[in-house]
Amino acid sequence: MALLAGSAMIVPAATAGASTFAGASAAGASTFAGASTFASGSTAAGGTGPLVPSVALAAPGAPRRSVDVGVPSGATAASVQVVLTPSDPAGLQTLVSDLYNPASPLYHHWLTPARFDAMFAPSATTVAQTEAWLGGRGLRAARTSTFALTARASTGQVDRAFGTEYHRYRTPTGVTGLVAQGRPLVPAGLASRVAAINGLSTLPAYTSYSRLRPGVLHPAATMHPAATLHSPGATLHSPGATLH
Repeated sequence: MALLAGSAMIVPAATAGASTFAGASAAGASTFAGASTFASGSTAAGGTGPLVPSVALAAPGAPRRSVDVGVPSGATAASVQVVLTPSDPAGLQTLVSDLYNPASPLYHHWLTPARFDAMFAPSATTVAQTEAWLGGRGLRAARTSTFALTARASTGQVDRAFGTEYHRYRTPTGVTGLVAQGRPLVPAGLASRVAAINGLSTLPAYTSYSRLRPGVLHPAATMHPAATLHSPGATLHSPGATLH
């Protein structure tokens, strides 16, 4: 089966993570307890400039009528995944369009995973700088896919690393999960190369498409690099993710 690995998942452009929805608190990251050590303006390891708060990468807010049940123990287990952008975002968008355009000579000419990585993988410099940034903030990250680095730590470590503060929420349906309050601090020199920080919210993503006409994509839909696109059926998918 032909495969285009790592190309695209349809997600709202305002997402804070690969499968989450925007709506996080707008409070400044440095207002939370424990964030002062990593306040905005600190310099990131790896020569990527000062740390700056990112609205785009903030965790989504909890669903309406959810109850904040407090701050979890700082020793609570957590896992965050930093997803990097493709090295040529415009080229990737063009490629995906061509793959589905019957008039294009590239129509259904799927790439192998190796070819896709050769064309769009983040540069070795970007990966090294991301590892240095996370390591300098106390998170030991390992590259778990072409586009992602994952760190397993405690909520306290994640809070200190990103200048956020996890809160535990209970949704109206009884589901409980963690949501990091505040805008995560990222190096200014890497901000445009980080597509998402997954794990700042562990609640399921909710949205409503009841007002959309059948067959119409969400108006804020965009392409995300952390998923895969394959044939036959041209199914957009990602391990552990859903097509919104």
